[in-house]
Amino acid sequence: MPNYDYGILLMCYYAIKKIPILKMMAVFWAALPMNLYQASGVSYDSFTFAVGIVVFAFIIKLWNEGLDKRDWIRLGIAVFALGQCKGGVYLSLILLL
Repeated sequence: MPNYDYGILLMCYYAIKKIPILKMMAVFWAALPMNLYQASGVSYDSFTFAVGIVVFAFIIKLWNEGLDKRDWIRLGIAVFALGQCKGGVYLSLILLL
C-alpha cells in the first residue's frame, strides 16, 4: 500500500510558506502527535487535515493581505477538495466563506 506522507508534508510546507502570520502556530498544528500518527497511516483523515491547513493558510492570507487571482483559484480548489472530504460534512463550513 502506498504511503502519502510526502504529499501531506508538501501540503503542510506549502501552507506554512503561504501563511503571512502565525507560522509557528501552523508548524505546531502540523507537528501535533495525532496529526503525525494519522499521516503515517493510510486514511483520508490525513488528507483532510492537510487540505484544512492549506485552507486555513489562505483564509489568514486573505484576512491579512488579500489574495491575487491565482490564490483565489488555489483557495477554490482547496475548498472544493475539503468539501469532498468525509462525505460532505465540511460543506456547511464552506458555505460560511
